[in-house]
Amino acid sequence: MSAPLDAALALVRARVVRADELVPLLGKVPTLNGGPLANWPRYHARPRDFEHPAVSGVGLRLGRLADVDCDCGEAVELAPAFLPATFTFGRASVGRAHWLYVPTTTVVTLQIRDPHRAAKDGTKSTIVELRGVSRDGVPAQTMGPGSMHPTTGERVGVFERHDVALVDGAALRAMVVELGIAALVRRHGEHDPEVTALAARLRGHALAPARPSPPAVRSTCGAARRASVQDRASAYVGRMAPAISGSGGQRQLWRVATALVVRFDLSVEDAIGIMRCNWNRRCAPPWSERELRRAAENVARVGWTRRGDLA
Repeated sequence: MSAPLDAALALVRARVVRADELVPLLGKVPTLNGGPLANWPRYHARPRDFEHPAVSGVGLRLGRLADVDCDCGEAVELAPAFLPATFTFGRASVGRAHWLYVPTTTVVTLQIRDPHRAAKDGTKSTIVELRGVSRDGVPAQTMGPGSMHPTTGERVGVFERHDVALVDGAALRAMVVELGIAALVRRHGEHDPEVTALAARLRGHALAPARPSPPAVRSTCGAARRASVQDRASAYVGRMAPAISGSGGQRQLWRVATALVVRFDLSVEDAIGIMRCNWNRRCAPPWSERELRRAAENVARVGWTRRGDLA
């Protein structure tokens, strides 16, 4: 059995996709029998089509599904603070760049670009992309797990084997907008005029009756904002790797404490509570309360020049 066919069958068995949403790829291009597959939006997969020697990967036809494609390091890093847990995949060198969802309503593709980078300058300008269908209703497709990247030769792998999450389509669009803005702020600073102007335009387009209060918007109520930051910090740390004895466990404890105390700008007590409930139980062995406190207090004593970039 070929690697692409094995990957395609695994996705169907895991109920990540339906069989009729799979497309054989040559690089990133739909293919059939070694040639281009022109009518791929209406294509219904057959197992033998994935066994052709030219097939290098598995495409996922979107429409019923939506893919949040994090196209820069800032977006990959910040995504867990903005997106709900779901099935994620990507290349090992990049991280969990793709977050797959089933939106309650079909989403139109939205691409957020860096206003400081033009496509002609040779640098990739895309920050994050919500991929679904075009304005004309034509589905997009994304390179799924088991595929070989045409440039690097890396295999796309699964990062988190959660069920594909069901989300409100308008809410998902709003989350992606806030993720894109946060990634641009991380890159250029919160006072950059071009980023500020783009954020205003994007938020205007993302407004919808079902839109939740996005996590990046600071509440005017101090208690509400504190709760929002703690919720996002809990979700962020809940996705960080546990500390394993003999495998750099002390360094990982420091990373987690730093994320909470410095990047989310939480108090030592709040940081300890989140580590205890959302991370420590997965460590082998779990840290004692005294060790968690010592780590948080040691991080807090450092004279950090910048804090709260995720708050």
